[in-house]
Amino acid sequence: MRKKLLLLEVAFVLLLSIVAFAGANCDIRNSEYEQELLFEFRYGTGEAASYRDFAVAGLYVVSGRPNYRGEIVIPNYVNGVSVVGIAFQAFGSITPSSVNLRKLTIPRNIRIIANAAFENIRFLEKVIFEEGSKLRAIGNRAFSYAGFRDIDLPSSIEFIGRDAFTLEKFVAPKSMLHITESPFHIGYLTNVVLHDKVESISTRAFAGARSINSIFIPKSVLIVGTNAFANWTKEQTIYIEHEFIPSGWSYQTLHGYYFWNHGGNATIVWGATREMANV
Repeated sequence: MRKKLLLLEVAFVLLLSIVAFAGANCDIRNSEYEQELLFEFRYGTGEAASYRDFAVAGLYVVSGRPNYRGEIVIPNYVNGVSVVGIAFQAFGSITPSSVNLRKLTIPRNIRIIANAAFENIRFLEKVIFEEGSKLRAIGNRAFSYAGFRDIDLPSSIEFIGRDAFTLEKFVAPKSMLHITESPFHIGYLTNVVLHDKVESISTRAFAGARSINSIFIPKSVLIVGTNAFANWTKEQTIYIEHEFIPSGWSYQTLHGYYFWNHGGNATIVWGATREMANV
């Protein structure tokens, strides 16, 4: 049931992107609310912190990009209605932005941050998540090339899309059991910490991340996709708690045999501990 709800919310991220891009109306079936939801996209303007929003069966999704200066705190409620999401390119831009947004507070009711919501906000130095955050999914490029290089993510997060962050350090949230494909711009990433309940690492998750000296993979990881560590060099070390390679780390299809470390040349240490990896 938990995975089904997550898939629904991930689909919601994609839907927000499509609706915001097209500016059209559409109906979907969402079992979590047990009703048909009508997404009505409303365009608007504003120089200050005004909110153009989706009306989602009594729920709001923040959208629109006024000319912000300094700090913005997204509210938990607008006219008494809960704010549950941040839409596609709500504040972001496909090109480097001159928006002078430096500090952002995301309220606890937000469950979804859609694709490119804060992309290219180069001056954004600090993102704060309210205590008790319900955030579960962050879309592709949501904070890509934002100004910060470190972030304290809430433990509720389960899904992070491709190139969502440009970070130097990533600590996997406790609810995140699956490391998705290429969630970071790898040129900046130097430190990754995976907790002891992570179950899988997707294809090319850390491919080309040559700035990472070492990484520790706990015994809980039973699946690693092909090329997950492609283009790693022998100067980099992968510390693995398993004594031997699990069957889910390599597989064969009609098109050939796929190996988790295909295309990489990292030093591998089996039967390792966190102390050995110094993480």
